[in-house]
Amino acid sequence: MLNINFKCPECNSFIEDEVDNATFDWTNDNTGDGIESNYSTVTCTECDEDYNIEVIAMPGQKDVKVTDHPEVKVRFIDDTFDFEDFGPEDLPFDAYEVYQQSVADAKSLHTNSYKLGIPGQPLLKVLYLQYVVILEAYLSDRLIKIITNDDKKLLALVGSTEALRSSTHTLIDIAKDPNFVKRTAKKYLERVSFHDLLKVSGFYEAVLDVYIFADERPEKPKKNKKKNEGQSELTAEEQKMQQIIQIRHHIVHRNGRDNDGNFIPLKLEEVEEVAKLVNEMVERIEKNYRPYIEQLSEELDKDIPF
Repeated sequence: MLNINFKCPECNSFIEDEVDNATFDWTNDNTGDGIESNYSTVTCTECDEDYNIEVIAMPGQKDVKVTDHPEVKVRFIDDTFDFEDFGPEDLPFDAYEVYQQSVADAKSLHTNSYKLGIPGQPLLKVLYLQYVVILEAYLSDRLIKIITNDDKKLLALVGSTEALRSSTHTLIDIAKDPNFVKRTAKKYLERVSFHDLLKVSGFYEAVLDVYIFADERPEKPKKNKKKNEGQSELTAEEQKMQQIIQIRHHIVHRNGRDNDGNFIPLKLEEVEEVAKLVNEMVERIEKNYRPYIEQLSEELDKDIPF
């Protein structure tokens, strides 16, 4: 359940209630297929007016709306991922903090499961998948947050992404909504499969000027490569991450078997390598993100007239 509160549009009374929650499904290949919506009805205790509430779980964020009154701001406390030792007010919301907490949980699962004697292969599959899901969540959260808060970065993303750059919309569409471009770009990213790391790499090169696969760029950076391009065109780091994503696909959709039906045995060392490569990619992005966000904060401070 999700705790929500808002002012009644009819009588201005304070409404506080619980509604059905929604959870984004990160196991879907298509990010758009993972979006979940749930609907509930709440009643104002003062005027007995009923309101339909929609909870939408998307990658990197959750929205709650009064469907018949979109202008009403709904506040909510989301404890979907509550942890035993943390109250809701202590839960992290920044992409990097969420990443760190998720990794800590995965490591705890690893340690506690071995103590309980859970069989090796089932546990290794869960951990392997979890580290990839943690990476996808971070990549989505960080990028969406940047482009929704910084118009310059939004423009950089649009200019470098063919699907956005060549999008055709009428002037009336844009005139009716000052945030039209931002909303369009955000919806596009919410539909993107963030395990398509080659495409995601192009986004991050445009927005944060970071090559996510290695500390040094290849001589000829290959942005937004097609999935069907030959592996020989990829760098060693890109090939390795592509192999990890492929195994992730086999775990989710084929119960750990390849396209020929052969079982893919996992070793603890392989899971540890995935965790290591995921961490290196995240830290590589954060290394560029930190000075960027500090500079942005300084610029915003200068704009404040007091």
